[in-house]
Amino acid sequence: MSDSIKRKNTSIISVIALLLGLGGVSLGVISLVLPITPLQQEDMRVTGFWFSESSDIFYLTSGSVAKIPNLLIDFTANPGDIVHFLYTGTALLDTSPYLAQPALLQFQFALDGFVFSSGFTNLITPDISGDNLTVPITFAYTSDAISGSQHNLTVQVFSGANNAGVYKSKLLVQTFST
Repeated sequence: MSDSIKRKNTSIISVIALLLGLGGVSLGVISLVLPITPLQQEDMRVTGFWFSESSDIFYLTSGSVAKIPNLLIDFTANPGDIVHFLYTGTALLDTSPYLAQPALLQFQFALDGFVFSSGFTNLITPDISGDNLTVPITFAYTSDAISGSQHNLTVQVFSGANNAGVYKSKLLVQTFST
């Protein structure tokens, strides 16, 4: 390799090192001159917490709609609160191969007796081996548009086809203020 090529390579490396060094020093100076402030975040605090559970097995027949028994929360939301609902449970679906229709369960929150959200639907086809299938169910809803007053919350279940059951149900309501 000729001396002129070596000098060019050395010069290029020197220029790159100089630029990197100047960039590092510049960042150091900028961080000293401009104070780093933490991101502004809304101060959220929990204002209420309610919990209900039912370990009973609750069976539904095809085409029925019902609220899960013994699963009800009475809660109070303050004006301006953010309200969070959470449901967890286990569905027991009849998936026998002789059934003509797939197993279908639809879960919805019912606030003050009215269906509140679009809910969660679980559709299982009958080609699953075995007679029963257990499926964990979880769904949640958060809103800042619920009036500040006394409310009650339940979970409504619709069974579209086949016999189905629900058990190990848990319901949580949390309210937050900003």
